[in-house]
Formats: sequence, C-alpha cells, structure tokens
Amino acid sequence: MDSIDKGIIVDLMMNARISYQEMANKYGLSANAIKNRMKKMFAVGMFKEHYIAFSNAMVDCEPFVCYIDTDCTEDIDTFADKLGNDFRINTVGPSSRGRYFVLGIYPNGSTGLSELGNFFRSFPFVKNIELFPTISPNGTKVQLSQTELIILKNLFENPRIPISEIVRRSGIAPGMITDILNNLINTGVIETGTRILPNAGDLISLIFRIYFDGKSTSAKELLNWMKNEFPDDFAMPGNISAIQSSFSAIFSVVKLKEIHNITQRLRQHPHIISTTTFIWEPIRLYSDLRTIRLKEMITETGSKN
Repeated sequence: MDSIDKGIIVDLMMNARISYQEMANKYGLSANAIKNRMKKMFAVGMFKEHYIAFSNAMVDCEPFVCYIDTDCTEDIDTFADKLGNDFRINTVGPSSRGRYFVLGIYPNGSTGLSELGNFFRSFPFVKNIELFPTISPNGTKVQLSQTELIILKNLFENPRIPISEIVRRSGIAPGMITDILNNLINTGVIETGTRILPNAGDLISLIFRIYFDGKSTSAKELLNWMKNEFPDDFAMPGNISAIQSSFSAIFSVVKLKEIHNITQRLRQHPHIISTTTFIWEPIRLYSDLRTIRLKEMITETGSKN
C-alpha cells in the first residue's frame, strides 16, 4: 500500500465513476496499472461497493454525526445492526471501550434531531451520546424525468457501468446520457462514491476528532493545513459540526507508531485545542433513506416499462 493506492481510494470514495484513464493521468501510470491496483484492493476487502444515492435535499434530510458511549454489555454486531436497520443510519463504526461513531441523516428540523437522540438513548446499555448536525452540501431537489430514472436504474445496478452499455440497454443517445449524468451529479441531485471498509487491508484507518479555536481559524483552514502537513497519511475530511468548533478527519497509516506522531503534531498546532483518536473495528455500512428512496423510484420505473 503506497501513496498512489491511498489516492485511488480517496478518488473512488469521492466519485465512483472516475475513469481508469483519469486516475492514470493523475498518478502518471497506465490505465491498466490503475485497474490492477483496484483489483488487488478489492481482493483484500478494502472496498465494499460502489454506490449511487439521492442527495440529502432529494429526501428532505440533513446529515448528522453521533458519538455513543455504552457500558460495554452490548453485543457489538447486534447493536450495530439494530442501528443500521434504522432508515436514518448509514455507517456504524465500533471503536474501543464501548464507543461508536455513527453517521446518517435525519428529517429536516430540530424535531427530527430530537427524535434521533431519543432513539439512540432507548438502548439500556447506552450511557451517553453526543449528537451534532454537520455541515455538508445538501444538493438540489428536482422532479426526475422518465429518461433520467432509466439512466439511474442502470447506474444503481452498476455505478461504474460504461456509457456504451447504458446505450445498448436503453437506446438513449450517448451524448444525452453523458449530459444527464453530469447534470445530476454536478447539481447535487445524486451522489456517487465507493464505500470502503477501513482496516480490511494493509492500512490502519482512524478518526481524529478535533476541537479548535473557532475565533482564530476555521475547520476548512485546518483541513487544508492537514492535507499539506500529512500528504501520505491524511485520507479525507470527515464531519464538520454545525454547532461547535469541532470536526473529524480520517487518517490512514501503515504502522501504529505513526498515530502517535500525527497526534503530537496536531496538538502542537496553535489553534487546535484538543484531539481524540478512534481506531475502528470493522466498520458496518447500511442503506439509509437516500438509497431506499432511489431504489423505490427506479423499481417503480422498471415496472412501468
């Protein structure tokens, strides 16, 4: 696992449809070399799946992050699945000592966030939760045409499907397919990416939860600093709190001792107040309302054709 592999992982997390050639041009390799690297990472279980989903705006929801502390009496797999079976939750990351990192969406408004908090507290072994709405592009809400839904149906089955194959299946002109896809992605109607399984391969993936002096700097400035300061280890930004000066950042390292070095350098930054580190056990990924609604819509479209 080298810096190019890490770059490929981030590229696919951000855009499942990025081509082999685009990544080849970016990293100075051949398209076949990129393809072979991806095959190896899939083989060791680094990637779970490519996906497409509606944006938050399309389902009238907002993103959240929640940190849950338990008394350690729960069965981890059972608890994770009970959380993941809720339509609001897409990621459950168990950590050490009964701590969980949970991501998802909630219906717009304070009531939706309050109901989500009550859901987390309903488990008898949950001792404490920290629940925050996060800052994220919400996208655009539109009424989709039949042609758009037909194209999305093909992408739902295979997010990396070639345009030529969609043409063969649908009879829609390639230029129209390309224009429609670019418009749906660029305007934030849908999002596409790749779900990864941290710690499944050679990398140790961890989350740093960072509190900073909001009067002196911003999360964006600190994330840009991290990108330059840790070019080989900083994977991507996590979740920026909408109500306090804190955010999370995902790092990937090869050796545990690197975690200490990163922690020390973060804490030496004049505007970072404190950091907390979470090393995931195997992460659990689920389908939230954005995927559920898209599947319902394209299934209905398929039944009409």
